[in-house]
Amino acid sequence: MLVQLKHRLNRMIIWFKRSVWSDLFPNSTVTLFFLTMAVMLWTLDTREADQLKGDLSRDSLWAEQSAQRRLDDDRQQLIDLSRAIGNGELDETAFRQKSAIWLANMPEMAAIAYADASGTVRYVQPMSVDLFRHGQPLPAHSADTFAKTRDGGRLNYSPAYPAENGEWFVELQVPVRSGDTFAGTVVGVFSAQRMVRRLPPSWLVEKYQLELVDTLGRTLARNAQRRQLISYNEVISLPGSGLFIRVRPVQGVAGPARKLQLGLIVGLTLLTLLSLVSLNSHIRRRIDAEGERDRVYRLSQDLLAVVDEDTSIVEVNPAFERVLGYLPGTLEGRSFLDFLPDSEKPRIRDGFAALLAGTWQDHYVETPVIGADGETRYIVWALSPLPERNRVYLSGRDISVEKQALEDLRRESAFRKAMEDSLSVGIRAMDRNGRITYVNQSFCTITGYSEEELVGRLPPYPFWLSGDAGERNRISLLQTLAGDAPKDVFESRFKRKNGEQFYAQMLISPLIDADGNHGGWVAALTDVTREREAEERYKEQMEKLQATSRLVTLGEMASTLAHELNQPLSAIANYQNGCIERIRQGKATPEKLLPVMEKVTAQAERAGMVVRRIREFVKQSAPDRRACQLAEVVDATLAIAEIEAKRHGARIAVDLPELPDLLVDPILIEQVLLNLIKNGIESMHEVPLTERVLSLAARLTSNKRVTVTIADCGHGVPEDQKERLFEAFFTTKPDGTGLGLGICRSIVEFHQGQIWVEDGEHGGSLFSFTLPVVPS
Repeated sequence: MLVQLKHRLNRMIIWFKRSVWSDLFPNSTVTLFFLTMAVMLWTLDTREADQLKGDLSRDSLWAEQSAQRRLDDDRQQLIDLSRAIGNGELDETAFRQKSAIWLANMPEMAAIAYADASGTVRYVQPMSVDLFRHGQPLPAHSADTFAKTRDGGRLNYSPAYPAENGEWFVELQVPVRSGDTFAGTVVGVFSAQRMVRRLPPSWLVEKYQLELVDTLGRTLARNAQRRQLISYNEVISLPGSGLFIRVRPVQGVAGPARKLQLGLIVGLTLLTLLSLVSLNSHIRRRIDAEGERDRVYRLSQDLLAVVDEDTSIVEVNPAFERVLGYLPGTLEGRSFLDFLPDSEKPRIRDGFAALLAGTWQDHYVETPVIGADGETRYIVWALSPLPERNRVYLSGRDISVEKQALEDLRRESAFRKAMEDSLSVGIRAMDRNGRITYVNQSFCTITGYSEEELVGRLPPYPFWLSGDAGERNRISLLQTLAGDAPKDVFESRFKRKNGEQFYAQMLISPLIDADGNHGGWVAALTDVTREREAEERYKEQMEKLQATSRLVTLGEMASTLAHELNQPLSAIANYQNGCIERIRQGKATPEKLLPVMEKVTAQAERAGMVVRRIREFVKQSAPDRRACQLAEVVDATLAIAEIEAKRHGARIAVDLPELPDLLVDPILIEQVLLNLIKNGIESMHEVPLTERVLSLAARLTSNKRVTVTIADCGHGVPEDQKERLFEAFFTTKPDGTGLGLGICRSIVEFHQGQIWVEDGEHGGSLFSFTLPVVPS
């Protein structure tokens, strides 16, 4: 209690020193003079003042009703506009047209805008207004009112705020609802200058001095009247907006007598003041200095306080009370330690004692502070000792937002790092000089190098191979740094730290920072070694499968081939037996044996040709694409296929024009032709022998492709089976394997071609496939 009485006494003394009464003692002469003149003029001004007051009261009452009606009309227009938007009756064009009409009829309004539920400006009229940006969030001075309107569900006026040109504005935000859902707000922006000029009647603006004032007593706008005003005024209230218009009557033009009176008063005042200039100048300088200090103290946004040696608060500025959420005048006399957590109290108490003892000077310390609502805020204090008064001066800055931002940034960075490290794809970033600036954990795992070994490295990188592969990587990097990075994924070969080689696919993208600047490149690296090995195994299996298919085809033709080989062998045996018999009978002469031996030779060559064709057909080898003529490939195929045709009583008709060289593997194309010819011959087993004709033709369809067609006159392929005909293991034969046509498709696609089946013009099926021509 004694401490509180002491503080109150000190405050009274300070108030007396700062009050106007301290100035009246040296200025008593001036004060008495003005009192005397006031009594003399009072009788003359009483009637005029009474008349002005009466007129002002009547005019203000009428103008207040007019202004309220005008504001009611404005609010109703905005409510109608919000209702139309909520019902989906207005798009942006209709909004702008309707708003333009309303703005023309409501000159007190500067702009109308619509912000959606997220606070993003969607519509604004006029578009040239600088208060809002289309597609951007509402500015900070509008966001608080937006949140209040959204949470309260009713219209709200915003506090007055100044624009860059110094003009003041006030917003009225009306909620927009789509059904029961909050869909944003319609924002009506009132110009303070226009409200002063347009809301009251024009005759009132011309007759009186008008000032638009907010709840803080700030004058937001006034009319152009600049003549001296009397002290009496009336107030025009603008309900709901927190604003009012102060109306002051303009003093009338003074007559000659009044001018003489004023002149005498001014002259006497000047003479009197000259006698007090020397004394008042010194007093005024001190008062101004103290007033400026008090003004800075009150207006400072930092938390300022004076704390006694026992940690009790002597004085605080408004910012201290506002930040901590306490009412004015409720903190003086309380201990500063009351607002700190228990863990901080000993440290700060000892710090105050050390400051006053001279151990510390201007010490900076950060402490959590508990506000009136129980929320903890973080303040950085500058502690300055006042040893002559055993007090400490505190200057604090609220860093809660910055601290929270740093904490959010730390969490976001940790989350991004954890997410990038969990990816199976390696991420590498480099600057525009090729220096590696970042790698994630997967990149280190794939290459075997640690982050410390990679970050900061310039090319050549340690995971590059030497030789041709390394040269390709170097050229690719140079193209990337020159701005010509590959647009698609490209594949290359690299080596791990242990020397093991691996295949990887890489996608490179430009690295753009938040300001839109190109700072480098980021690459995504995917290890595809297993895929490449699987692809190689698949190729090997396909080669084995193709060889197996050829053996299966020959197996199916075994009886025909055996018959074909049996004929020349039987003929050779007969010819040999005849020669032996003639030699035994002594009838053998060179002239008689020579024709027989020539026939033996011809039959042996015939059998050898069949065996050679079969051996070439079934031998297993890697694909060997080379330039060759289609006619040569067809002749080699027919050497085997005509044997099958004879067995089935069919005939093969060949129509081959002069064609350019093909870039193909002849053995593989023979396999395709033989498979298709064999299928075509077998499909004609129900056709009469005289009509069993298989046609093989080719034509040049472009300067890059030759199309080969094989047409039969058999039973054809059902429509529902055409799409599955080339699938592996799908067959229409009772004893088929389903491999032939699937392998044919694989071979054709290996040659960058296509294969398909169609219905023939006269029945049967027409199989076609394309082959590449040797580039010219």
